[in-house]
Amino acid sequence: MSSGAKQILYITKETVAGTTPTPLTLNTLPFVSTSLDANTNITESDTIRDSRMSSGGQVTAMSVSGDIVANMSYGTYDDLLAAAFFGEWVANKLQIGETRQTFTAVRGFKDAGGYHYFRGLHVSQFGLEIPEEGSIKGTWTFAGLDRSQSPAAPTATITPASTAEEFSNVGVGEIELDGTSLKGIACVTSFKFDLNNNLKVQKCLGDGLAVGKQIETKVDISGSFVAAFGDKAAEIYEKQFTNGKLKLEIPFGDGENNYILTIPRLTVTGSLPSGSSTDLLQITFNFKAEVESPYITRVPKP
Repeated sequence: MSSGAKQILYITKETVAGTTPTPLTLNTLPFVSTSLDANTNITESDTIRDSRMSSGGQVTAMSVSGDIVANMSYGTYDDLLAAAFFGEWVANKLQIGETRQTFTAVRGFKDAGGYHYFRGLHVSQFGLEIPEEGSIKGTWTFAGLDRSQSPAAPTATITPASTAEEFSNVGVGEIELDGTSLKGIACVTSFKFDLNNNLKVQKCLGDGLAVGKQIETKVDISGSFVAAFGDKAAEIYEKQFTNGKLKLEIPFGDGENNYILTIPRLTVTGSLPSGSSTDLLQITFNFKAEVESPYITRVPKP
């Protein structure tokens, strides 16, 4: 029997992809849920023997993947954000780059099941969700290279989990469209941002079950936002018929330490709203970023 309250998640940056650094220093990562795991593929034997029974099969491939979902807070997930963007924080700014950053993560079950190591974790996808009401959540989807298991807790220097204030919808600042605040002009009720690095697996003979490499290809950035229908929303709606370009800025944080997500160039699509006589009409805009890299700016407390 195992308690969900006794799960633990540790993480550390790797210097060499797929190699857990030594001496080992681990950060305890606060999380809402995780599905980090390994799955195997079995190739069934096609050998015919002297009975109708199957000749069994062999494990011929393994994949290491899964999500980490977390309530966003300032500074806690900056390394994971950088890995998602394949970039580095420079003067508190992060944008799409070509810097590969990988991690070893350890899923622990302190009352049963031991400790499971997942190495060579690349961030294949990242999602940010700001709801109408509730916590602002980040979701990192990983693609890894290898795994192992140990019944004993890691021998390492372990940093406790961050206790930074978590972000919610209340901490969202004035959203700007094309440099103009939407406050008092349009009402955005929720926002989603999705980044996909489109990783491809390169399998190599001689590596056993381990994955040879994870290779990034073209990055796709998309998302959506919901707005109350009005004159400004109608103006945005018309942009899709002219392939019009927009710039969007979303500030969010805890009121003292904040981030600003800037999408310098995007296009939108949307459908006219419909509802009953007692509904508030809303319109959902789907967007895609193009040409210019979105970027995140850290704005720490002065």
